[in-house]
Amino acid sequence: MAGRASPSAGRLLGAFADALDRPHGRALRPLLAQRARHPELYAEVYRRVVLPHKEILLGILGAAVERGEAGPGALGVRTASTAPRLVIAAHTEHGTVPQGEVEAVRTPRC
Repeated sequence: MAGRASPSAGRLLGAFADALDRPHGRALRPLLAQRARHPELYAEVYRRVVLPHKEILLGILGAAVERGEAGPGALGVRTASTAPRLVIAAHTEHGTVPQGEVEAVRTPRC
């Protein structure tokens, strides 16, 4: 049931994409390449930019599981990490991630 987790999941991922265009988020991009050289700096930016969104996404997934809109296997750190990673990848490749791309990440089509 991809994409049915919650309309707030799309808003959250959109806010995350917007955060990547702010100073802390912009700092994350070059740090991805320099992570091995500056692990403490990378960890701090990751803590400020990625973790808050991941924790909220876990809450959204938990609510979807409780409503029966997602299976119990959807509730996990790996699942909650996937969409933000795809947004980071899109941002790295193209810069600003438009809402349409965020929706494509949230509701993949096969």
